[in-house]
Amino acid sequence: MKLNLPTKTWRTIKFSLLSFLVLSFIFLLLEAPSIYWQIKTYIHQGEEIKKLVADFGHFDHQVRWDAIKALGNLKDKRSIPHLIKILNGDRSMRWLAVEALGKIKDKGCIDELLTTLKDSDIYTKEVTIWALGEIGDRKAVNHITPELNNESWEIRKAAAEALGIIKDKQSLDPLIKTLDDSYWRVRASAVWALGELKDKKAVYPIIKSLRDEHEHVQVQVNSAGALGKIGDEKAIKPLIVALEDDDWNVTRAAAWALERFGEKAILDLIEVLESPSAETRALIIWTLGEMKLNQAYEAIIKHLNDEDGGVRGVTVRVLGEWKNPKNIPLLLKALPDKDINVTVEILFALGNYRDKRIVQTLISYANHPLPLYRWAAIQALGNFKQKEVINILKKALNDENEKVRDVAYEALNKMKVKLPEK
Repeated sequence: MKLNLPTKTWRTIKFSLLSFLVLSFIFLLLEAPSIYWQIKTYIHQGEEIKKLVADFGHFDHQVRWDAIKALGNLKDKRSIPHLIKILNGDRSMRWLAVEALGKIKDKGCIDELLTTLKDSDIYTKEVTIWALGEIGDRKAVNHITPELNNESWEIRKAAAEALGIIKDKQSLDPLIKTLDDSYWRVRASAVWALGELKDKKAVYPIIKSLRDEHEHVQVQVNSAGALGKIGDEKAIKPLIVALEDDDWNVTRAAAWALERFGEKAILDLIEVLESPSAETRALIIWTLGEMKLNQAYEAIIKHLNDEDGGVRGVTVRVLGEWKNPKNIPLLLKALPDKDINVTVEILFALGNYRDKRIVQTLISYANHPLPLYRWAAIQALGNFKQKEVINILKKALNDENEKVRDVAYEALNKMKVKLPEK
């Protein structure tokens, strides 16, 4: 059947076809090297797999082990049938095959791994649970969950972690129950897994773990992290309380969690800035600084006059990170601080702004009798590429202090100023 189309239509069709062919040709030209290397890699890996499989029969067990591990590292699905055959063989090779299958992460081997889950060898069982978690098929959840009650704590821990990776809601209640496990490592893994599930039903049980003063520190740390991931506002007050925990790891985890709440936690954080603990004040200022929310600005700058040097130093660092031009007069006014280290922080912070108003102040500190001040000022001046600054940096190449000379050389080198070799 002949189509009777207008000449103009035929021309449009011909032009479209020609354009398609030209673009396809250009695409092939551009992609040809990539396609070539993909094909070459595929063929090479196929040959490598054959060599490694041949090593399964080697008399030296180390060679056999290395071959199985190498197959796992290749992550090539063509290795799967060869690895599955090993699952019914020698115990010392079984767990390695399971581990390799876990690295390949193909759902096609789930049934074989579920069979291996019944293995009498504890380590093979543990690695199987890990592999099932890595593959992430929800089909495995009902088989892994009962292992939360296994007599071996290693198996219970592995089960909790695998369920956390799979993130299936079926495991929520069993994981909550596992928070009462007799061993802290299992509880720590369970609370981490609950954080991954991000279900609000777990919030109160996790808060209980966070508040328990007899609980292991790692469980409390994971509890804070989990509450941050879930993001339920009911957790804010308990996390605020945890900021003044005796263990720094717990307070830091609580701060990280509160940071994730953003504006919802700001008022509570600002309120705790009146804490008598300098460490707590410093941690809150850093947390507010990481949020970078304007609502916290006034509360933060007050602590440029904090009685504790460490708190002043953190405040200065936060203002330096924010790079708000209105901070420049505040930082200049704070110079010099009675604490040498805070003065150094101020010089670094000023250097971040790259504002011409700062140059003369930095130059004066570049000529200061104290080497530490000269070092900090020279480093800050490295952000200003102007003739006057370059002259100061060149002068610093002859400083009596080696660290000052080094930082001046690095600054000039960064500016691509021609320099004599060291």
